[in-house]
Amino acid sequence: MALLETLRILNSAEQEAFRLFLRSPFFTASVRNHKPENLLGLLEFLLEQAPAGEEDSFDKVAVYTLLFPEKKFAEATINALSSELHRLLKDFLKIKTAAEAPEAASLIWLARFYRKRNLEKDFLKTMEQLLRALDDTPPADRDVEFYNLCYEANYEICDFKSTRNTKSGDIHLLETIQSLDVFFAFAKLRYTAHLLHQRQMVSLDGEEVIPVAEIAALAETSPLLDLPVIRCFQKAVETMLAADADAMMALFSDYQVFLQRYASVVPPERLNGLLAMERSICSRLYQSGRVGMLERLFELYQRHLTAGFLYQEGGLNPAVFQNIVRAGLKLGQADWVERFLAEHPPSRIVFCQNPEDVYRFNLASFYFQKKDFSRTLQCLQQRYEDNYYVLDANLLELKLYYERHNWILLLNKLNSFKVNLFKKSRQWLPAPRHEAISRFIDLVRQMIHDRIQLDRIPAAIEKLRQKMQGLPALAEREWLLEKLDEVAKK
Repeated sequence: MALLETLRILNSAEQEAFRLFLRSPFFTASVRNHKPENLLGLLEFLLEQAPAGEEDSFDKVAVYTLLFPEKKFAEATINALSSELHRLLKDFLKIKTAAEAPEAASLIWLARFYRKRNLEKDFLKTMEQLLRALDDTPPADRDVEFYNLCYEANYEICDFKSTRNTKSGDIHLLETIQSLDVFFAFAKLRYTAHLLHQRQMVSLDGEEVIPVAEIAALAETSPLLDLPVIRCFQKAVETMLAADADAMMALFSDYQVFLQRYASVVPPERLNGLLAMERSICSRLYQSGRVGMLERLFELYQRHLTAGFLYQEGGLNPAVFQNIVRAGLKLGQADWVERFLAEHPPSRIVFCQNPEDVYRFNLASFYFQKKDFSRTLQCLQQRYEDNYYVLDANLLELKLYYERHNWILLLNKLNSFKVNLFKKSRQWLPAPRHEAISRFIDLVRQMIHDRIQLDRIPAAIEKLRQKMQGLPALAEREWLLEKLDEVAKK
């Protein structure tokens, strides 16, 4: 139930503010069929009886008896009361969000009101306050939303002067167009960078729109675009579009220099995104086989974790959580990972419906690294809802059966994985990841079929090792090479 879900995210101060909202005749004047005290009674019941948990409903009979003790239960009445409370809650959240908007945004709304009501002096005075507020905004706070406000401010001035047929209104059109260019360029570049970043994790269809050359041309004519945050996004896009791993490696070094140079003047929210792209590019270089990139990636995660850049709403998102565990385990940092897992229980995993699944899978990975295969299998036998965790759980299960030398069961699992599950993933899995896992399945199958030959012929082992090392994308490359080394030592 949407009403319960929304109420659960309100903190105590917000709950008290909503109570005051419901007691105000100004805000509840539109309520026709329900008394404010009944709305408040329903609110208190819901806050007390359903403060947390996964329940999406409440005891309608109990709340009806509480509010209307002398009447016969009528479900329609409770449904209507709930709908009205939900509508008022949404109104409350709209007002709360508007109240928390930057001062410049509220001044634009006020100036627009004065302009439409022909209150010239009030309009000009408000615009003077607005322009001063924009000028006083520190460089580190000048995000894409800031440039949208600059455009809206110029638009209001231009519209005000144009309606009065002043020549200065025509002149101000140029400033309006310039501010629109800055906002457009910044927004398009930012979303393009995030698009390239997301395409490494999920398959996204659509026309390729890369505005790097377009923005570079705008930058030559508008000094307003010569901004640190825009430079950083330009360098991020340029790096992610590199033709090959060598070019990406060179650009990646430049990108890291940009981040170090401009970190103090980039808006915090954008800096977090730029740092995520830094880790993403580093991960791509590692997946391409570049030596030493896994160590650099893990160092980035540790540094960003300590600095607080990875936390959102007090927790970590599932992808970050798993990447930290995965990198740490691959580098043999099991003790560090164990401490990390202890410090980050499911309650500290945010922005997902099943944080317990995320935690349990990563705990399975930790047990696998410790060669505690019984506990690993216990964690994997649970049902996973998310497609990515289904995929990763199957990969870990394949490695588990290999470690146990259960060749027949492993071959059956390999065939089932590739035929029944893996082909279905083409619709949502990025092509490079799809290819990397497909190669992993083929190589594990080859190691099983050729294990007698590999035991006797060193040249066959070396040939297979070169194949593993030379593939541009290969899932579980380190683990495969480790298993091959074990065969060579026999």
